[in-house]
Amino acid sequence: MKKLFTLVFAASLLLIGCKDEKKDSQKEENIPNKTETSTPDETIDFCFLSTGKDIQREDRIIRDSTILTLHVEQKKVRGILNWFPAEKDGRSGTVEGTMKDGIILGKYTFNQEGMTETQDIRIEISEKEAKITTNPGKEGALFVLTAEKTDCNP
Repeated sequence: MKKLFTLVFAASLLLIGCKDEKKDSQKEENIPNKTETSTPDETIDFCFLSTGKDIQREDRIIRDSTILTLHVEQKKVRGILNWFPAEKDGRSGTVEGTMKDGIILGKYTFNQEGMTETQDIRIEISEKEAKITTNPGKEGALFVLTAEKTDCNP
């Protein structure tokens, strides 16, 4: 009797196990493949850095520095642009705009000498660098910087 009970019990477990496996495979078939249905990742981070030529000042060397970090999500751009000239007051601020075909058009809001100012900005991104232009189209107020592309996660 024990052998019969053990045999029936083992057969029941085997049937239950096979039945659950069938349910799992049905569940997997109903789950859409994420790579097929999801939209491509449109979030990109860019980082750029530039340091100017060395300028010897008594016991130290100074140089201009430009730091640009950008976060692009679905063509909307947000970022930080800091420009620190070696012998002048720097600019530290934020960039907001839109990107199309490697060109960002937007606004640059920054602090300089205790004042807050907003200017139009144009940033052209290539594989190697960013060309940053503030006040594009305004003669006399045009300001251009370049910064080399760098790894955002050093």
